[in-house]
Amino acid sequence: SGAVELLRQVRSAPDRVAVGIGYRDSQLPHGIPNIASVVLGRLPDDSAAELFQTTAGKMFEESELTPLLRELDGVPLAIVLLASLAGSEDNLGTLRKAWQAKRTDLLQHGTDRVSSLPVSLELSWDALSTDAQATLSLAAELPDGWPAGDSGAYLPDELTSGVPELS
Repeated sequence: SGAVELLRQVRSAPDRVAVGIGYRDSQLPHGIPNIASVVLGRLPDDSAAELFQTTAGKMFEESELTPLLRELDGVPLAIVLLASLAGSEDNLGTLRKAWQAKRTDLLQHGTDRVSSLPVSLELSWDALSTDAQATLSLAAELPDGWPAGDSGAYLPDELTSGVPELS
């Protein structure tokens, strides 16, 4: 309720103010009328490269950076955490090999959701219903993810309720 009241005050300010709210689960905070919801997905390649190089504090050759970023699949937290390791690297070859060997274990810099990808994923997992967890587990087995436009094609009827929650 304190956050809702703060947002009401900010929205009533005479100047235009933009406020971003990060939240986990599929629900916006309740009690805030007419709030626009923007769902952030995978970062486009150019934005991912910019985020990586800004976070690393140095520029890398596109021929090194592009293959590494493709493996991170545009996930902003993964990009930031891996880029924070890249600041001390002269090239990305070693870092890419480490990523391929350790994957998300390499992205655990702390024990909270903004410094550890495994912690963030676990918090998201715990927020899902049993059907959504089963649906996501099944989706993880598909080599190319869900088929476009037919996300329920591989699901038994009882698990289709997990699809909207994951969306």
